[in-house]
Amino acid sequence: MARIALLAPVAVAASFALAGCTPVGLFLGDGQAAPPTASPTPTPTASDEPTPEPTTGECDDAVLTERGEYNLPDCIRVTIEGNDIEVNAGSIEVLVIRGNANEVDAGDVGTVVIAGNVNDVDTLDAGSIELNGNYNDVGVHGSLGRISIVGDHNEVEVDGVIGAVTDNGEDNQVGPT
Repeated sequence: MARIALLAPVAVAASFALAGCTPVGLFLGDGQAAPPTASPTPTPTASDEPTPEPTTGECDDAVLTERGEYNLPDCIRVTIEGNDIEVNAGSIEVLVIRGNANEVDAGDVGTVVIAGNVNDVDTLDAGSIELNGNYNDVGVHGSLGRISIVGDHNEVEVDGVIGAVTDNGEDNQVGPT
């Protein structure tokens, strides 16, 4: 009983202290205070695009590990190790993707190696593709020398000539668009 007697005055004091923080009209509807309105929050501004740290040349061996969008020139080797990385590049001799939900748009690519799921690659021509994973989407707008698939539900669309196809999975589609 003594606890209740002590808590009651504390609760009343706290109510009065907090009541001063908000106009009473907002809750009582007396028409004097304007109702709260939604105000737009500032949209975050785009930060500088991350750039790879090349080893010897402008793009000899780019290793991309941070989320973001990368714009690259012609490259000898590009390695993506991570998730949600977007790359726009010129021609690439070797493209390696280890991760999920990455997107690459490039010119001609010599070799594409994908180890992951839900990646999207678009190229002009491709020499070879090694695809290990599920639900990947590859578009080749020219010819493809050869492709090897280990995984399920992958789609490879080729506008030009398709070379050797090895499919060790289920529900994969390889063919013209």
